[in-house]
Amino acid sequence: MDSLIPLLNKIQDAFSLIGEDAPLSLPQIAVVGSQSAGKSSVLETIVGQSFLPRGSGIVTRRPCVIQLHSTPGSSAEYGTFLHDLSERKFNFDEICHEIVAETERECGKNKGISSKPITLRIYSPNVINLTLIDLPGATRVPVGDQPSDIGRQIEDLVMSYISKPNCIILAISAANTDLANSDAILFAKRVDPSGERTLGVLTKLDLMDKGTDAKGIFTGESSDVPKLKLGYIGVVNRSQDDINKKVPIEKARKEEMNYFRNHQAYRSFSEVMGTDYLVKKCSQMLIDAIQKALPEISSQLSEILNVKSKLLSELPEDNQDNLRTLLVEMIVTFTDRFKRLLKGDTGLESSTRAALTGGSRIEAIFKTIYSKEINNMAVLESLTPADVQALIHNVRGLGGGLFTPDEVVIAMIRQQIERFEKPALKCSKLIYNELILVLHKAISQVPKLQTFSNCSVGIQKIVQGIFQNQFNSAQTEIKLMIKMELQRINFSHPEFIGRNGAMKQIQEQERLAASGGVGGTSTLGGPIRNASQLPNQGAYELEQKSSKNKSPASNNNNTNLSEPASGGGGFGDIRARFGKSTLYSKS
Repeated sequence: MDSLIPLLNKIQDAFSLIGEDAPLSLPQIAVVGSQSAGKSSVLETIVGQSFLPRGSGIVTRRPCVIQLHSTPGSSAEYGTFLHDLSERKFNFDEICHEIVAETERECGKNKGISSKPITLRIYSPNVINLTLIDLPGATRVPVGDQPSDIGRQIEDLVMSYISKPNCIILAISAANTDLANSDAILFAKRVDPSGERTLGVLTKLDLMDKGTDAKGIFTGESSDVPKLKLGYIGVVNRSQDDINKKVPIEKARKEEMNYFRNHQAYRSFSEVMGTDYLVKKCSQMLIDAIQKALPEISSQLSEILNVKSKLLSELPEDNQDNLRTLLVEMIVTFTDRFKRLLKGDTGLESSTRAALTGGSRIEAIFKTIYSKEINNMAVLESLTPADVQALIHNVRGLGGGLFTPDEVVIAMIRQQIERFEKPALKCSKLIYNELILVLHKAISQVPKLQTFSNCSVGIQKIVQGIFQNQFNSAQTEIKLMIKMELQRINFSHPEFIGRNGAMKQIQEQERLAASGGVGGTSTLGGPIRNASQLPNQGAYELEQKSSKNKSPASNNNNTNLSEPASGGGGFGDIRARFGKSTLYSKS
């Protein structure tokens, strides 16, 4: 029966090597717990070696499949990784460093996580055949540069494993905390409410408050704790001080058993406590689960073999010329599908659907989303008379002045030009996302790429890399263009109204109003069909009337900020000196 676990490991490894998740529910033991529950210490005590990374925050950022292989008669202890079977690592510190390096290769150096597992095989005469899956510890509050939704990401990853019906849940909880709030128990209860496949493990029993113990939990007498049909097992791990002093795990396991044998509350059932009993219990549970699932696994494997054999028979003969021809054919077909999705083709199935796809969606991004956002931009919405007057006085500085400085107009125009950057960057991001969708669709429309999954992944990675580089260049170019426009404001542009042009428009508007109708010709050329063609100069007119009604004595240094200074300079003067079209002019 002991050979069942290594056999199951071979099946799992076969699917991992071809880059696929096992399409059948294989029995496995998943280790679940919060970051401070002592999960790593339990695993290291089971293995008998210190090999897991430690630190603050999230340390386990990828599932780690730990396969223990018993080697009776041998004194050697070493580990190998599925991604590098050629090298045996006899130094367990090197195993720890490789776990960190492989995690960073997949997840980067930040605190992100990945569902892609690391498979570690440990060969030792001091272990029994057993496979455990170490999952990232639960957390709720992001720390440092962790993603804001890190808690949800970890929860989704944990649930993807323990929700499988053949998964045994090893729920690690600290005994000196309230079990009702244990993350491990809460996760387990969501997928296994009856506790049929959950084994509780209580750590830190030696750290409980003096005069308290967990006897009632182990015997089932406590009614205020979650009930598990597989029960609870207590363990005592090395303390942080023991870890720092590198106390051997073998010595720690002996002290653990002495603790249970001598403790008044636990001595009567010490034989079913501790790491040694936990290992035997886990091994037996896994073997029982394999035996129960064996007929179903055998049937599913037969179906998978038939499908793969059929695909294998459809492949060309294994020679370099055939493979080269097939590769070129797949690439050409992919590029053709991609081009047709972008340029449009009535022969494609998607062209008959109501929803826009491919190139038509990119066209819609330009014409509806980006264009609408630019055209609906209210140029003067953020410029209140108070803001303008404050800017005028700040630019004039000590001593004031007679006229509105050009720098005021330039400063306000530049503020508006800067507003064009955000929608442009947003547009480029939307187009990038749409191109990624087109890429995935084009790959899905090449049947042979579904057979050669590694080739499909390779094409996707290369093309996506090209898109990413071009996207980064586009974003840089957009920012550069905005900076170029900010360098010089072109007052000579024919669409720039200026003060004289604005005055002519106001006079024309007053003349038409006096004649009792709208008609004639605008000063910008072309017939005036609607009063909306004329700029809203209400603020200017009010200030002009106000200045006419002022007595000479009122024109002193106590002039209200909302009034124009002598010779112009009020809000109406600013509006008269530039129009909305100025912001769209080219330098």
